[in-house]
Amino acid sequence: MAFERAKNFKGPLWNSFYMECDSEQTPLCDTPVPLLLSHFLAKKEVFQKVLFEENYEGFVRGFPWREETDFLMKAGEMGFRTFFCPHAVGFQAPTDGGGIHDPSFWQQEYWILKNHHFLLQRHRSFIREKLGNPWPPFVLLVAYALHRFKGQLRSRLSKLF
Repeated sequence: MAFERAKNFKGPLWNSFYMECDSEQTPLCDTPVPLLLSHFLAKKEVFQKVLFEENYEGFVRGFPWREETDFLMKAGEMGFRTFFCPHAVGFQAPTDGGGIHDPSFWQQEYWILKNHHFLLQRHRSFIREKLGNPWPPFVLLVAYALHRFKGQLRSRLSKLF
């Protein structure tokens, strides 16, 4: 079912305003994108040169949101390139709890936005220069919060009907 849905999706692959790559698409070939989703493959050399950030407050509480985005932005700043590969398939196993699923809905949203804010502040020049996004971090944060709210609302309404 997921493959059929992906074949029919026609929106943009990359959204620089929300800093998201749409995994529900199947481009015809490997396509360069500035960032990827949280699950990605990389050469050993990348992991030897680029380290994960440990100073996100949310990580301390076991809430790792945007840690992979931060990693990929640092890799981009170091000259590494990222590609969306339609022939690589990944699925995230459903879970009943743990990690990101433990806090309440409002706690989750708080940490998501807090980590997103940290990311926006930390990588201002990358976002402006490499992603071509001229908006100030505050505008991007508010837009992302509204985008998440819209997605949550749509998800909850779809369960009702």
